[in-house]
Amino acid sequence: MSDWQLASLIGLLGALVLVVASLRSQRFTTSFVIRSAAIWAAIILVITVIAVYRQEIGDFLGVAP
Repeated sequence: MSDWQLASLIGLLGALVLVVASLRSQRFTTSFVIRSAAIWAAIILVITVIAVYRQEIGDFLGVAP
């Protein structure tokens, strides 16, 4: 792992800690947490599929690389 990757990882973990700490200070219902997690999982899945199949999607839409 290079220095910039380590720095990026530390920054990402720091941001994640801030988000988790702010969410823990709120009171959420279980249904809200499950629904939000499902929505985020769907968003990440769509972005991943687009990233993995970007060449095929570009060919299908007729977009030159």
